[in-house]
Amino acid sequence: MLLKERFQITRPLEEMELRLVRASLANAALVDPREEAILRTALSLARLYKVRHGERDVGVGALLTPFREEVERRLGPVLKAPFPPTRDRLMPHVKDLRQHAAKARDMVAQRLRGRVPPRHWTGKSGTRNWCWSPVAAAERPTSTWER
Repeated sequence: MLLKERFQITRPLEEMELRLVRASLANAALVDPREEAILRTALSLARLYKVRHGERDVGVGALLTPFREEVERRLGPVLKAPFPPTRDRLMPHVKDLRQHAAKARDMVAQRLRGRVPPRHWTGKSGTRNWCWSPVAAAERPTSTWER
């Protein structure tokens, strides 16, 4: 995939995340920190195309296409609308996206097993190899996904 094509796919997801962050800063009641982490994790995971390991990149974009489409289908109407997002429009998606992101994460981790050491796909290596870790960055326990 060309960089231009990848940018066309990932840019709307980046814009949705920026809109979410700006809206949450403007209105502290929009989402609590845990809900924001779940939504941002889903958006970030949907943008993931490669995981770097040593000198090579391991592609995961095709694996995440169904998840990416689901995130866009669910959050696009809320975060791309001409008016600011509201809590009542975001909340129906939090629980489902948390569960679906966990399944997508686990599926990618399973596919990477044996090809990339676990520290590279868990987001705990100290580098930005695995770019979907706002929950880990906020030092939330792994069990957050299971709640």
